[in-house]
Amino acid sequence: MYTRWNSAAWTKSDGNEAQWFQLTWKQPQMITRVRIHWGETHAVEYELEYSVDGKAWRTLREVTESDGGLDDYVGPAVKARYLRVDGKRGTKGISAYSIREIEVYEE
Repeated sequence: MYTRWNSAAWTKSDGNEAQWFQLTWKQPQMITRVRIHWGETHAVEYELEYSVDGKAWRTLREVTESDGGLDDYVGPAVKARYLRVDGKRGTKGISAYSIREIEVYEE
């Protein structure tokens, strides 16, 4: 929680900025839970996507009205080597997507 990823900032935007963050493992993992700790700015609308090969992507969760803070997804197990937070719309004004921490589990 002492570091963060920040996307490129945009100014005077309506928040409709597509930017993404990706996690990659050496081998596919089973995933059942993803927790995203947002920073000062966050994606209001985003897709949590996964892939085994980095080419064919499937949607794990579609979020249309996130209020930041902590987003916690728990669902059926999926096998993935790649996990991506694909931001579609963020907060308005001078902004960026900011992620403090992502936790990924098989529970």
